[in-house]
Amino acid sequence: MKRSVLIPALCACLIALPACGLLPKEEEHHTAPVIQTTQQEEYEFAYVQRGDLEQTATVNCVYQPVQTEALSFPVGGVAYDQVYVSLGDKVKKGQLLAQLELSGADEALADREQRLKELALEMDNLEENRGYALERTELQLQDGSWSKLQEALDNVNADYDLQKQALEDERYITQLEKEEYEAALNARQIRANFDGTVTTLKKMPRTETSVAGSPVITVSDTDNAVFMGSTPLWDHFQQGQTVEIDVRGTVYTATVVTEEELGLPPVEKEPGKAAKLYFKPSQPVAAGGEAEAEGEGSEENEAGEGESPESEGGTEAASTDALTDNSMVNGTIKLLLDSRKDVLLLPRSALSTAGGETVVYYVDENGLRAYKTVEIGLESHEMVEVLSGVQEGEAVIVG
Repeated sequence: MKRSVLIPALCACLIALPACGLLPKEEEHHTAPVIQTTQQEEYEFAYVQRGDLEQTATVNCVYQPVQTEALSFPVGGVAYDQVYVSLGDKVKKGQLLAQLELSGADEALADREQRLKELALEMDNLEENRGYALERTELQLQDGSWSKLQEALDNVNADYDLQKQALEDERYITQLEKEEYEAALNARQIRANFDGTVTTLKKMPRTETSVAGSPVITVSDTDNAVFMGSTPLWDHFQQGQTVEIDVRGTVYTATVVTEEELGLPPVEKEPGKAAKLYFKPSQPVAAGGEAEAEGEGSEENEAGEGESPESEGGTEAASTDALTDNSMVNGTIKLLLDSRKDVLLLPRSALSTAGGETVVYYVDENGLRAYKTVEIGLESHEMVEVLSGVQEGEAVIVG
């Protein structure tokens, strides 16, 4: 009995053992990656803060003489004759600066001027002699008939009228000739039209000839240099107002002046349109943008009156250091247009427009992007005043 039970059990074990070795290795299972169905968007935030705000504008200006004039000869092909000034010389209005060969125009003009003076004297003498002649005629014919006296007087007047007409004709012709020689002389000479300084001077050797309309001398009123600017905001500046002008980091104090104060014709300004403004600095500014020390200045070259242009040599133009390169003396004025104190502020980049309204975007309680309308007030280049729609410390999305 025991034997019969043991045999089947043994068989079962023998069958089971090879069966275990034949079973395939159990497959290894890896953890599956978690795939997000939505990605949380990242935002840059700005926070509503309280502070002060200024609305400003920048007015650009250039430091330059009130008056500057580039002078040239109106005729070409005429040899240079004399240069009477040097670079940096102070000159007076009407002063002769340079001339071309005159070809006798100056002598001819002097002759005509002298002849006109002589003709004026001759005409005065003629009228005086007429009076004497009429008196003599009346004395000689005082016992005669009235008709004979009148005829004699008429003959005297007729004779002197002929002489007078001859003198007037000569004066007329001489005056025309004078004007022609005057024009010829003026075309060959350059004179200063106002008091100033020679700031550029072209070298004019006698071996070369003039080019009509080509500038050879520049005269600038450097004693009255000011900052000049043009802006449609001209009505924010008043005569006598003090402003600060920044020249490459150096600040200069200047006063608003009018055209009349500078000796310039007044210009009517129109609201909303750009107009010129003038700012007189409290101290001169050199071409490099630095203030000149009191009592110092660029040395003036001595002028050799009647100096021959041959000594200059070449034709290259030269210039003084003072106010000839205006690009080196640019300034800016910061103009305060309006301001607010202790108001809610946001950067301009936080504002958007939707449906014609100004809005800000934020993240709501569900983590979703939403927007709401805000009312803005004063604006600057970077910040804006928020009147309503947000609270101090609130975060809004930027960009």
